[in-house]
Amino acid sequence: MVAFAFLLVIAVAVPDRGLGAEPPTEPMLRIEPEMHGAPISRIAIDAAGRYVASGSHDKTVRVWDLKTGRLLRILRPPIGAGNEGLIHAVAMSPDGATIAAAGWTGYDWDKTASIYLFDRVTGNIKRLTSGLPNVFHLAWSPDGGLLAASGSRNGIRVFRTQDGSEVGADNAYGERSVSVDFHRTGKLVSTSYDGFVRLYRVNDRALTLITKEKAPGGARPYFARFSPDGSRIAIGYDDNAGVDVLAGDTLARLYSTDTRDVKTGSLGGVAWSVDGSQLYAGGKYASGSMYVIRVWTQAGQGPFHDLAAATNTVVDIAPVAVGGLVYGALDPALGMFDGAGR
Repeated sequence: MVAFAFLLVIAVAVPDRGLGAEPPTEPMLRIEPEMHGAPISRIAIDAAGRYVASGSHDKTVRVWDLKTGRLLRILRPPIGAGNEGLIHAVAMSPDGATIAAAGWTGYDWDKTASIYLFDRVTGNIKRLTSGLPNVFHLAWSPDGGLLAASGSRNGIRVFRTQDGSEVGADNAYGERSVSVDFHRTGKLVSTSYDGFVRLYRVNDRALTLITKEKAPGGARPYFARFSPDGSRIAIGYDDNAGVDVLAGDTLARLYSTDTRDVKTGSLGGVAWSVDGSQLYAGGKYASGSMYVIRVWTQAGQGPFHDLAAATNTVVDIAPVAVGGLVYGALDPALGMFDGAGR
């Protein structure tokens, strides 16, 4: 028998926005099943691979012990009726102390989106950044000093995590910006449904565009991920099942992975193993009744095998420091494979 707790959720107090608008104060009764009750949208882990955070359309971010799978904390943004509080993006600081979350967050009272920074241990909101057009993806820099956000046609923004001030922005996007990813060498890559992949140089003072290239394998590049050494960038697509690997300095296509057997669906969510020897991809591709994560050897140039992962779209994949990967899916499902595919 599964026991369900009824939880009285009251609008969370947040730091002063300075905009005169406030979240609702009336209590909201919700069922707490100790798991997500709606699709998972994104996941994030800390650098040491101790914790995984999962954001969901159930308007919560949940923090799990990556070793045991135990639920450690439920992070609750201010919510309202309808869409207010839906989480589309999650990122975790490298030290695991802070979790950023955004989505339909604050729009009902500000008419803009906000990024909430939660203390992982207490669950309290430490700070928010408001006034954003929309946020679909968040990424933390490896040194912990910067947080990047991608969203609507307004492109991307980069903020200092110390004080929330904006370092730089690129608004010259023709469509939704879908993903952002940092590398420790000070590079940032983004994808957009305008068909372009953009490569930047970024520090705590400026965001500078290095190059902008049309994605070679599709019209809607989805996720982009740097290889651990930064020499390569993997690109998945939303409009086809291709996965390309680009040069990390020029965005020229180096090679494409073997997806010739995939006739329908896509493998838009990509990630590298911690040592860079394997390339992972998942998305809207199912084999039989299960949606799979494809694993290529030789950094994407070798043979592959598929891991049966979920009964719905795989939305995000992150490598685990001890080997293997953790993933989130729309089921909602949160799962993990070790380095041997178990």
